[in-house]
Amino acid sequence: MDYGLVVTILFAFISLFLTVITLDNRKELKRAAKKLNRILKEYDEYGVSSIDHGKMKVQDANRMFEESIIIKMMYISGVNFVRDYRKKIKKSCDNGCKIKILLAMPNGVFITEHDKICKIDCEMNSNTNDEIKETIELIKKINEELIPDKQIEIKYYSTAFRGSLTICYDKENKAKARISVFAPPELAIDSMLLYAEREENDKNNKMNLVSRYEKHFDIIWNHFSSEPDFDSTLTSDSEY
Repeated sequence: MDYGLVVTILFAFISLFLTVITLDNRKELKRAAKKLNRILKEYDEYGVSSIDHGKMKVQDANRMFEESIIIKMMYISGVNFVRDYRKKIKKSCDNGCKIKILLAMPNGVFITEHDKICKIDCEMNSNTNDEIKETIELIKKINEELIPDKQIEIKYYSTAFRGSLTICYDKENKAKARISVFAPPELAIDSMLLYAEREENDKNNKMNLVSRYEKHFDIIWNHFSSEPDFDSTLTSDSEY
């Protein structure tokens, strides 16, 4: 997004009205313009490109799988995303894209409490362990059709970020992130989405949201994660 162009157009539009309105209204418009300019600058500093809600749009998903050479994902279960896009995930891997996925540790304290909150607040019989099991089985089937060098890597996390995160990288090492902001019992598909970007020469910018979440993902992946046993059966019993 070209924020400079947006601001220029807005100021030109506002100046057109300043010639015909009262002095009081001019002051109000000037204050509003300054506030808008400040907000746009803050968006730019944090790398935020847009705000949305709900699921990723199909056109955005298609572009991500077509253009990315690396995709990093961090979900609680990820089951809806993998269900919806398993064919595109496989095709992307076939084309050389490296995919890493972090899922919440099955049967852990976080999952147990997550399901309890859903049951208490909205009487949902949520069983996230079963969802994670389904995700693992879907990934396993995809990997069975891929050569070893192109298989999806998957690990469990048991700490930190409570949301959904997708970071994708293109050939120029430009990174784009989709961050779901939600708290159980709210579902990820009903949450607010932040879209953010980071240019290659901006990867050390501590203000940039993508840089922050890149660092977070890599630390969890390298130091606070464990690999699933694809041959084991996850238990699906939960006590409330």
